Amino acid sequence: MIKPQEIRIANYIEYNGEIIKLDGSLLCCYIQNELDYPFNEVPLTEEILLKFGFEKDENEIYHIDLFTHYLELMYSMECYYPIYIQKAQMSSENEQRIGLNNLEFVHQLQNLYFALTGEELTFKNPLIFVNNNII
Repeated sequence: MIKPQEIRIANYIEYNGEIIKLDGSLLCCYIQNELDYPFNEVPLTEEILLKFGFEKDENEIYHIDLFTHYLELMYSMECYYPIYIQKAQMSSENEQRIGLNNLEFVHQLQNLYFALTGEELTFKNPLIFVNNNII
């Protein structure tokens, strides 16, 4: 079950067996305990990362270009470890790397992306669900 303070409008969540994009009215109902079912996390998977526009390199690291910086995700021990990389602007180093808290769920990645860019992380390719599996 997801705590209300962990989610934002436009996060993907599981509700009543379906993966949905959260809207404001549903979030208000959830905060006010007016729903019959809890919100659950959607596990972060390779398929979802690729649909978000991440690319996978030969070292099994996923990355997305954010113009003056980029985000890498390394999979280890059943979660993804994000590394925020900024191209040098006021440093003699080629780039500056910052390791961040691990991610397990889609809404965590969406919230991190929004915090870093001020923009929503959206699917580059439409999601198709069959029996709650992404194809």
